Amino acid sequence: MKRLFISTVLTLCFGISLAQGVFTTRDAQLIDALQFFKKEGFNGGQFSLDGTDPTGNYTEGMAGANAVGAFALADSDNEEDRALAREYVQRLWDVEPPTGKWRYYVGMVYFLSMLHVSGNFTL
Repeated sequence: MKRLFISTVLTLCFGISLAQGVFTTRDAQLIDALQFFKKEGFNGGQFSLDGTDPTGNYTEGMAGANAVGAFALADSDNEEDRALAREYVQRLWDVEPPTGKWRYYVGMVYFLSMLHVSGNFTL
């Protein structure tokens, strides 16, 4: 079983509490997921649930998804969490828009993430 875009799922489901100033175990899971991708050197795109067996590439969409997840850390009281958030958002800004075979799906996640972290995503 593989996991992909795990930090976005965690953000959508759990990150809102951190953004509201309430730290929970679920927020710690978000931080763990972001630290995991950093520790792996942003190389793999899919992993077994235990974090082993990396396959695929760390795509532009994953950079976006993780930046959205990290965005919930921007107002954290912990300087390390804020630094992690800055690193992920900067990584998104530095990524070129996707091209090639998977540009539609990966590009959609990338551009929606850009809208979100720039403050221009509205419903």
